[in-house]
Amino acid sequence: MRKAYGVVAAAILIMGTRMLAPQLLRFRVLIDFLSYYTAAIGYRQGNIYDVDFLTRFLHPLGLYKTVIAVHSHMYPYVYPPAFAFYLQPLGLLRYGMAYRLWLLGSWALLLGTTYLIWRMARAHTALWGLETKPYAFAVILILLVYTLPFDVDLSQGQVNILLVFLMTLALMWGLEGRREGAAGVALATAALIKLTPILLLAYFLVERRWRLIAATLGAAFLIALPTLLFGGWAHWLAYLHFLLRSRSALEVKALVGTEAPYNISLLGAWSRVLGRSTVALILHGLSVLILFLIAMRAHARARARGRGRWTVLLAYLAAMVLAAPYGWIVHIVYLLPGAVWVLYTLWERDTKLAWGLLLALLFAGLDFPELYGVFPLLSALPPAARSLNTGALLFIYLLGVYTTLREGRGVEGEA
Repeated sequence: MRKAYGVVAAAILIMGTRMLAPQLLRFRVLIDFLSYYTAAIGYRQGNIYDVDFLTRFLHPLGLYKTVIAVHSHMYPYVYPPAFAFYLQPLGLLRYGMAYRLWLLGSWALLLGTTYLIWRMARAHTALWGLETKPYAFAVILILLVYTLPFDVDLSQGQVNILLVFLMTLALMWGLEGRREGAAGVALATAALIKLTPILLLAYFLVERRWRLIAATLGAAFLIALPTLLFGGWAHWLAYLHFLLRSRSALEVKALVGTEAPYNISLLGAWSRVLGRSTVALILHGLSVLILFLIAMRAHARARARGRGRWTVLLAYLAAMVLAAPYGWIVHIVYLLPGAVWVLYTLWERDTKLAWGLLLALLFAGLDFPELYGVFPLLSALPPAARSLNTGALLFIYLLGVYTTLREGRGVEGEA
């Protein structure tokens, strides 16, 4: 089995080398990482949610002309203050060193995430048959790493690979039932980088992991407490104000408004039909609630029969991606832990659906907003119908629910 995982590791090393070598060897401006880095530098100096304030740091860094020439403007910092607070040590390093460490760390975390998934499969080998089919599991992991837009996350210096690692760690420890406190810390950390991972508490609610839920809430408070004690009140108030006015505050081309085709969330789909409106926001909230209630109902029914706790993850993770007010194809990588189990299950029992899921995952990660004006068939779509990524995510969600409800007989160790 070690040799089989060695194949996975080799595939990730090859992908990382191809993607990162040019950025490690030559100086590059990673626009997403730059917003994290400048927020860390400016945490004690001003409002990190003010794009103009962050832009001031480009001059001493010698990056202003490059950012304006390549991206036309600085990207805003859009995450909770705790993330910038704990990134402050990274802000003490020169930009060139900081972004290279970030890229290497993301690469290592991707490798670590696949190892955690492999460990979960080994711990439940009677359920997944890893001993008899290790290379099949390895191929599925490699397919998903290459199908999901991990390459975009790596090349842009995004934070999403860290989030996938933390959520996978929380799921592994939470499902083991012996490290629920540590699982809560991992999930709380993810939620203090971006808010949406907190929605995974719905999964643990059905699993009745009360200690994990309490640990998540307690850890979130303890992790955020230092930010409040060291001048963080102003940042948290600014963040709240930012969230309430985010429709006009996000000064990024891809996020000018919720109706932009780059927004793959349910709010994006509703806004393209109804425009930026209160009605679209209400329908978004109701849609997200319905998705989670359906997933929780399917989860509860399957769990009562001693099965389904693995495959239903795909439904929860897809609903989590759709729930964010602003979604982008880089967020598709959150599906990895759930997609592995569903694809492996379908590959054994329904090859057609397995190919359907793989194609849907590929489809969801395609940059359709860049293609709508290129291909005649896509450019003919009216703006209201330009939600192909969202539709693919909904299909993936339904496959997660469907596979959970038709899971095979329960196996000892899964109940």
